[in-house]
Amino acid sequence: MTIHRPLLARGWIVASVLYGFVRILLVWRFLSDYGIDPFVFAAIELTSSALFGWASGRLVVAVIDRDRRSRGVMALVSLAGYLAPDVYVFASAGRFPDGLLATVVTIAVVSALLTSIGIVRSIRRLR
Repeated sequence: MTIHRPLLARGWIVASVLYGFVRILLVWRFLSDYGIDPFVFAAIELTSSALFGWASGRLVVAVIDRDRRSRGVMALVSLAGYLAPDVYVFASAGRFPDGLLATVVTIAVVSALLTSIGIVRSIRRLR
């Protein structure tokens, strides 16, 4: 199967940034009372989601092309882009109520799992 690489890359970036906007709205609504600056979070989220989208699109291509070097680099860049907003949330938040902390952790874990599934499905579909 031929991969239209620019389309794949743009698709991952667009999807990641759109998801980032949803996260910004959620943080603004539910977490801004706990020491998280929504403007700082928005800047981190939009930057890192664009980076994540770019790197994860390249990661898919690197896996398909069996390019071990690029695969490792893009995996690390993708991971950094994915984790940056969550690291900011946990580093800057005051004390969350127990129920809210469990909710935030659950959302982070489920989101990471769904993102990983999406990457694996893209790889399998394009192989």
